[in-house]
Amino acid sequence: MTAHTRIAGVLLFLFALTFAFPVLGQTAIEQATCEHFSSAMVPTFKIVRSTRKTTRSILVLFVSVAPADMTRDHIVALSCRLGKRYSSEQNLFVWIFDSRRAAMRFNPQGEGNDRQTNLAYRALYGFSRQPGAKYGQTIDWRPNAQEVSRWVHIDLGLPPDRK
Repeated sequence: MTAHTRIAGVLLFLFALTFAFPVLGQTAIEQATCEHFSSAMVPTFKIVRSTRKTTRSILVLFVSVAPADMTRDHIVALSCRLGKRYSSEQNLFVWIFDSRRAAMRFNPQGEGNDRQTNLAYRALYGFSRQPGAKYGQTIDWRPNAQEVSRWVHIDLGLPPDRK
């Protein structure tokens, strides 16, 4: 098994977990629709790095957003905008951070992440169009960087229509 296959498997497993049961700790579960946020203000963001996994079927983005813009509405608007922009993808995962440094350094497998980097990880948006499974699109968002066990799971319904 190659490193890329292993990482892709881990990412798909983590994404699938968001549908199987909420993030451990205190978790609120909400629903929203991207149509509702289509004209909402998207915060200023920077795609710090991107990678492709497993025969190019998974696009992973690492994005930074100002800490002041880590509100629910901003994160949903940003996620929906990125989902629409990359709607031609089979699978999309967007790791959202309140620090550019953390977005550059973060390792989804956990190896080498320091406390500052882990605290800067604030949301994960994703969708998957895996054959035979309907994952839809979701966001797991941490409203407060210091409350590491408090997450909000936001179900956005079906993935965006393909371009």
